[in-house]
Formats: sequence, C-alpha cells, structure tokens
Amino acid sequence: MPFPSAGCQTCKFRRIKCDETRPTCQRCLKSRRLCHGMTALAAVHDENSYASGLRKRPRGPRSSLKEPAAVGLDLSMSDNLVELKTQAILYYMHHYLKAPKSTPKVLKAISEDYLTAWVSKIDSPIIELAVSCMALAIFARTQKYPPAALQASLTYHRLLQLARISMPSLVVHNTDICLLTIFFMSRYEDAVYEPTQADPQGNNARSFRHHDGALSILRMWKDRLSFDQPATEIMKYTRRGMIKSALLRKLALPEWISDGSIFGERGLELEYDRIIVRLVNLRHQIFALLRDENASSSSAAAQLAREAQNIDKALEHWVLHFPSTWLYQRYTIAELDEFPSCDFFSPTVYSYSSLAHAAVWNQYYSTRMLSLSTRIRILGARHLRFEEAAERERADCLSCVEDVAEDFARSLPYSLERFAKVEQSGSSSPIIIPTSQETIRPYFASLTIWPLSLASSLENVSGKRASWFRALLARLGKMSGYGVLAASDTSHWKRL
Repeated sequence: MPFPSAGCQTCKFRRIKCDETRPTCQRCLKSRRLCHGMTALAAVHDENSYASGLRKRPRGPRSSLKEPAAVGLDLSMSDNLVELKTQAILYYMHHYLKAPKSTPKVLKAISEDYLTAWVSKIDSPIIELAVSCMALAIFARTQKYPPAALQASLTYHRLLQLARISMPSLVVHNTDICLLTIFFMSRYEDAVYEPTQADPQGNNARSFRHHDGALSILRMWKDRLSFDQPATEIMKYTRRGMIKSALLRKLALPEWISDGSIFGERGLELEYDRIIVRLVNLRHQIFALLRDENASSSSAAAQLAREAQNIDKALEHWVLHFPSTWLYQRYTIAELDEFPSCDFFSPTVYSYSSLAHAAVWNQYYSTRMLSLSTRIRILGARHLRFEEAAERERADCLSCVEDVAEDFARSLPYSLERFAKVEQSGSSSPIIIPTSQETIRPYFASLTIWPLSLASSLENVSGKRASWFRALLARLGKMSGYGVLAASDTSHWKRL
C-alpha cells in the first residue's frame, strides 16, 4: 500500500503535484493560493470522508476550491474544504505570522514571528486546544462569523478543564508547553474582551490572571530547573510579556526576573531590556510615592527624578547604536488636502529601508515618550512643585514628548504600508503616493500595536494627536480581531 503524500491539501484538492516546501509550498505561493495543511496543527484529513463512503469522490480537476477573499476565507463551501477549526488556524498562521527575513533580534520583543516554529515542533493536545480557541476567536471577529465564536468558547472551556488536570505535571516536564498554552489563553481573552461599566479602566483582569500564572511558572523554572535547563526562546518571549504586563499594571518586577542575560538577551536587545526594566520599576516607585499621602520627603522625589533623567539619557544613547541602514528618510505628501486623515497625521512622513527597521524605531519612540511622561509625572509631584529648576525641566520634557510623538506619527504610515514611493525620471527625489489599499496586513499591524498602545495611553500627548493615535489603534484592533484594542478610542481605555 503506498504511503500518503506529504503534500499540502490545496495541491491535493487541485490534483497537482506539490513540492512539499514548508511552511508554504512554491506552487501555492506562485499562484497566490492559501496553502492548506503545511503546519503541524493544520493537518486536514478530507480524504477520510471519501474512503468511508460518506461522500463520492469528484472526477476531474477540483477547480471549485475557494480562495481567501481579501483577508478572509469564503465559508460558503466549508463542507468541501476543511473544518472550521482548521480554517481558523490556517487563517491565523497565514496572516499573522509572516515575519520579514531581516527582522532584527531586538524586534523580537514585540513580534510573534517565531511562534510558528515553536508550535510546529510540539505535538500536544493542550497546545492544539490553546491555538484553536485563540484562532477561532480572532477568526470570528475579523470575519464576522458567529459560529466560530461559539466554537472558540466551547474549545476554551475544554482547555480550562484539561489545564487544571495536566498543568501540574507539565510544569516540571515541559515548561515550554505550559508557557505557550498560557500565552494563547491570554490572547483568547484579549480577542473576546468587551469593555463594561465594571471595568472602567480597560483592565482586562482575565488576561492578567494568565500573566500571573506564566510568571509563577517562570519563577519555578528559575528556582528549580535553570541549573540544568537553559532558558528557551519561549521563556525569553514570555519574560518580555511579563515586563509589559508589569508596566501596564504599575507593578515592580521581582529581582529574579530582572537580569535579561539569564534569559538569553544579548547586544542591543539586552541594552534595551535593562532600560525598560529600570523604567518599569521606577514607575512603580513613583506611583507608590504619589499614593502615599503621608510622604513629605523632597529628597526621595528628587532621587526618583534623577533616575528618570538617567533612563531617558540611556534611551538616547541606545538609539545611537543603531546601524546606519536603519535610518529613515523624510518625505512630503502633496496629494492630500486635509490633515490629519485616518492614515496620516501630517504631510511629512518617514520612510525606512524595511518595515522591520521602522518597527524598531517605533519601539524607541514609544518607550522614549513613556520615559519622558514618567519624568513629567514625578517633576509635577507636590514634593518638587515649587522648585524652579524642576518646573523648567518639566516644561522641557513636555516640549520633548511632543517632538517625539510627532516623529512617531510620521513613522506610522510607512509601518502600516500607507504610501508608496514612485521614482521620477530626471529627478533624484521620488513622489510619495498614498495607497488605495483599505486593509492593513495583520502581521505588520502587530508590529505597531504595542508601541501605539503605549503612545495612546499617555496623558502628556496633545489632545489632537492622542485622539489620532487612539483611533488608529482601535482600527488596528478591529482589523486584527482583538477586542481589548478595539476599545482604545472609548472611555474604557487604560491610561498610563
């Protein structure tokens, strides 16, 4: 009996030979078809229904295969394609995990481009459930397909039941599976999130509970297993997520997680890591001081102000280490009559050598804005309010945060592929033309979401620009299928 082909399901359905390239076969790539069945979780067993006699095998080439429409899939022929769960997983893998080959390591702090590699190596029922519920929830939102939302909820409840039983033993024997499962569970909560009056600050408590679980697992690895088991990429990625979570909740980072080198950070990413860890802990100290009505020490406030200034200088120094190929070029758009528009805040835009380089600069801009905003907050504390030097420094910071916010706004159109450069004959300067494409590719939206979330949450950005940031983030949230982001232009959005 011949062994079954390892080719993709799209080529099988079309009855052509597949070259079996992973993760997307070259035939599908050249014909711009969605390549079904090239990941471990997307195995499609459509042949079973023919073998069992439930369906009659069609004759001739299978030309009725439906292709994805725009960014979605046509479900009208779902009985002839694959089950809903597989469609959702394929949709997520195809649209959300397409990383540029030139992605710098420092960008890994805000991207998911190697999730595909992780998931494809792990054969686990709990991982399959975790990926399925998250992918179904995103598919339901982006494609406006309620049956997927129902299936996501049912899958999530099965996952919770399995997690209660299997997690205790998995923590010891396979930490990565536990961390990946929790990651997808958290993303599921972010996708299905709906703001309510009981949650006025946009605090997605269910997602944060998963963050706490991941932190506990990392702590167990650090205390008991790290001597024999070095940190994996999944552990590094999880730790970066925990830093973001602490930042959003104004928490201090525990000492055991503060050294990024233990988790594999190196070079530019380690330098940035040390800066962001300092900034997270400083913000916790500042908010604790501001909440303490009995605190009256101006020396403590002055010390925190100096640390805020040092962090800001470290960020300025960090960006000087960027290679020259990462630098941007400045252009002006002349075709639009009105600014701001939904895609452009001003006629000036920055263009980069790659989308990955733009994302690194956006990471810098948003972190710098957060650093300056932190300085402004402590310099405005009652302990320093009447010091003339503090007032001058505060005014300088307010001016600087507006300048950095302007740079960030100019960088976003390129990051989201909102314009194209057209070369002119006889001129060294290209024409900048806005694109007519309405949709934004989810992967590149994901590179922008975290820095835009920070910028949208700050109080020291001018009202007009802040409104534009929040409206853009809400738009990305709706396109990407994350309910927690879609609420960014409402009163429920969390402020930092």
